Amino acid sequence: MIYVKNNMLLLVITAFSIFSASSCVLTSEYGSVQSVPPGGERITFQKLKERFHDYHISWSGTQETNVIAYLFDPKDDDRRITTHEWWTPVVSEKEMSDLWIFGHGAGDHTPEVYRITGPDNTFYGYLYTSWYYVWESININKIDDTSLWIDFIPVPEWKSFSYGIDF
Repeated sequence: MIYVKNNMLLLVITAFSIFSASSCVLTSEYGSVQSVPPGGERITFQKLKERFHDYHISWSGTQETNVIAYLFDPKDDDRRITTHEWWTPVVSEKEMSDLWIFGHGAGDHTPEVYRITGPDNTFYGYLYTSWYYVWESININKIDDTSLWIDFIPVPEWKSFSYGIDF
């Protein structure tokens, strides 16, 4: 009898855990950063820069010479990306060029363009960074059905030490 009660309790706990986990996935309130899938038009940082006027662009980092990431939010869609106050808007093509000159390639691998998607996998924009583990460190929250909020991207420890930055 005790064996049956223990198995029944284990069954109830397992079922509850599975239900809880699946309901969290189904009602996720978080966006994500994903590698750009192969095929179709290849999105590069150069192409994004050439289409400067098609995007709301911001950068994250400790200064213009220490850029961690660039954010590209398309202007021609009904979706919106709101950022933490530490993201800095790019206001001119010249500024974008200057940031590129100072900030490119400072990371642990070749810089890459990532897709920013909402909880339902809807495309919101692009993130360009050389930080390989960005998807583990960036917080993207759903505001409403057409808006995401993106937290600042923390400076990796190796990068802050290499630049002598104290936090």
